[in-house]
Amino acid sequence: MGKAEGILGTIAGDDTIFITPVRNVQIEKLVKNVTQLFETSL
Repeated sequence: MGKAEGILGTIAGDDTIFITPVRNVQIEKLVKNVTQLFETSL
């Protein structure tokens, strides 16, 4: 998996993923992109 645009970094646990966005990203767009990523990865 490549570096996702708009994401500064992540931390993952057993059932949680914390995503730190870059400053100039629209949160709604980031949520949509991450959701699409998980839907296509199943």
